Amino acid sequence: MLAGAAVLVVVAVAAFMLWPGSGSPKGRPHPGRSTPLTSVSQLQPARAQGFDPLTSPSADPSNEETQNAKYAIDGSMSTDWSSQWYASPEFGQLKPGSGLMIDMGRQVRFSTVTVTFSAEQGAQVKILVGNSNDRSKQNLDSMTPVASANNPTGTYTFRITSQAAGRYLVIWFTRLPPQPGSTGKYEAQVFNVSIRGTSQTQ
Repeated sequence: MLAGAAVLVVVAVAAFMLWPGSGSPKGRPHPGRSTPLTSVSQLQPARAQGFDPLTSPSADPSNEETQNAKYAIDGSMSTDWSSQWYASPEFGQLKPGSGLMIDMGRQVRFSTVTVTFSAEQGAQVKILVGNSNDRSKQNLDSMTPVASANNPTGTYTFRITSQAAGRYLVIWFTRLPPQPGSTGKYEAQVFNVSIRGTSQTQ
């Protein structure tokens, strides 16, 4: 009898352990699971500026026409930001690049960046992501390239697969197209920038 009772106790314990709902509760978040990013959406930039980190402020006090940078993010195709003009596509041999910096106002992981350029051919462009708006070569070198395009014209979408995140996005020109309607002048021109991505949760 005692042996039979012992068997019954073992069977009962095993049944309890296998019964649905026993053990740790189902559906409870794992304590080590990180909070996910918000979903991809249209993001509104906070502000924009020119970005000429390879020229001294005294040589380029306008910082690539910063006063007009706001027109690249105003949603209008009738206004634009244009850089200073140069005597060759290679910036008149003065420097290897310059660009337009967009401040998102917070940390962002970028998904797509749609830029409306002029119709003039000849540009070479990189998309850079960083965390400072300091006008210096050191800051430029610290930025992460996340996309590039040769000869983009009109509305062009950069698709970004990099996991790099940052507050600042730079449309960096390493070669310039001709200035529309001119001869012997070259400049960057951006009519509009539209950005999709995810804001980093805190």
